Amino acid sequence: ITPFHFGLPTFEFAAIVSMIIVGLVIMTETTGDMIAVGEIVQKPVTRRQLADSLRADGLGTVLGGVFNTFPY
Repeated sequence: ITPFHFGLPTFEFAAIVSMIIVGLVIMTETTGDMIAVGEIVQKPVTRRQLADSLRADGLGTVLGGVFNTFPY
């Protein structure tokens, strides 16, 4: 696996706006997932745990972009 196999990224305004919207949707999904898991295991999710999960999700997205794959 070659990082940035297709070249360095270019940033265009329309793409940035689109990705901000997608990012907000993904953050909402991650928040819902964490709260649901907390309810399943009967342990409330703290603000710190929620923030940590959003950071981990963001890191996975960045790594996916660097290595030309989907975020996991």
